[in-house]
Amino acid sequence: MNTSPLNLPLEVLQQFRIIYGTMRQYFRAIEQCCGVPGSQMWILQEVERTPAIGVNELARRLGIHQSTCSQLVEKLVTQGYLEKQ
Repeated sequence: MNTSPLNLPLEVLQQFRIIYGTMRQYFRAIEQCCGVPGSQMWILQEVERTPAIGVNELARRLGIHQSTCSQLVEKLVTQGYLEKQ
């Protein structure tokens, strides 16, 4: 594709929208299939990989703030998907 420098930002934005839309569809499909939001499923996957992982490391791996991660973990604990030690 021959892209002029002036069109590059718009093309990058369009590609980002495609990626973002695809991820939204994926996370919706995960929730419909499993009954757990995609973000929580991602936490469960990371905990399965590293069972003794702490909230700080978990937040780092997911690229989210520690307090957000704590809230998601608490929801999973309340629902019986995780145990805190």
